[in-house]
Amino acid sequence: MHAIAAALAGAHEVHLVEGGRPVPRPVLPAEPERIVVPTLLRTPGGELVGATGEDAAAVLAARARVLAAAVTAIRPDVVLIDHYPFSKWELRDEIDAAVDAARAANAGVKVVCSLRDIAPQTRHEQVAATVYADEVARRLAERFDALLVHADPAWSRLADHFEAAAALALPVRATGYVVEPTLAPRDGELPAEPFVIASAGGLRATEFLAAVIRAHAQVVTTAPGMPRSLHVFAPAGADDTELGQLVDQAVSDHVVVHPFSTRFEAWLDAATVSVSRAGYNTCAASVRSPAAVVLVPDPRLSDQTLRARRFADAGVAISVESPDAAPPVEVLAAAMAAALVRRGVDPAGAPVPVAVDGAAVTVALLERLVAGEDPWVPEWQELSR
Repeated sequence: MHAIAAALAGAHEVHLVEGGRPVPRPVLPAEPERIVVPTLLRTPGGELVGATGEDAAAVLAARARVLAAAVTAIRPDVVLIDHYPFSKWELRDEIDAAVDAARAANAGVKVVCSLRDIAPQTRHEQVAATVYADEVARRLAERFDALLVHADPAWSRLADHFEAAAALALPVRATGYVVEPTLAPRDGELPAEPFVIASAGGLRATEFLAAVIRAHAQVVTTAPGMPRSLHVFAPAGADDTELGQLVDQAVSDHVVVHPFSTRFEAWLDAATVSVSRAGYNTCAASVRSPAAVVLVPDPRLSDQTLRARRFADAGVAISVESPDAAPPVEVLAAAMAAALVRRGVDPAGAPVPVAVDGAAVTVALLERLVAGEDPWVPEWQELSR
């Protein structure tokens, strides 16, 4: 959402709502204004709580008031909502408050759902699959004017993982993958020699990255062309203990542990091999990168396994699934070697084309929608045949 908001901010007044765990971001050429609402976090057990553990109901009510007041003052032409109603049902009251305020302030406002490439039902929507599909479709029909799917439909279509896609009553359009602008490397920032990078976020990220360090130590001696240099990027919020655990694993001088960095994509764009989880942002960025990609999806997250399989099917990544924090070291090492061999080509040996201009396409579509044009349904129907 930051990348989309920044792309829009090049020509429009844009306000980005922030109310989750703080994550450092790169400063982009144009930056949106921020609307800061009281923080909500999800505990390891899945419960929503305030920043200091307070009850979520009171925080949600406060967030709804802040959002409604901000939207009333701004009078937006577009309200772009991340992922809801495909997930985040717990945020319904604050989203409804923002939408109601927007429609009261500007009768012509367009309310648009912004959806990533893979959107299966999550463990937080605890209803039967048919009830879930019906409820998503109902909320879209009642509250939204359009749906943007940030994927290349040649790789991933909404109907592949949402059974009610064909019955949706609102316009749907694929945009291509959303990738942040390229970060030009700074003088002396990147190593002169080829290198491997590893990154991860979420629970047990340190355990996963430690396994990558051990796998690299094994494969660097057996795989021709495997760089001996490994740069490990810790997750956002990693403390000194977690960083120390990674440093303890880095027994070679050729392994460097970095704290979380907003410069990561500059490293990814220059890497020979990348090993990571299968979150949307990292996967989308890896499509642009020339790196050989190994994806190890987090088994706790509903979208990552499906996304990793799709990227593997397209031939741009090796996917390794494991119910644990990481697969066995020898399996991970073999995946790194295999990715290096088939880097940048599909299984038939051809270069892999993929649309990664999702931010620019999103800007154009929203501008056309506000202007009263209908750029949506015919193009989507053609793409989804």
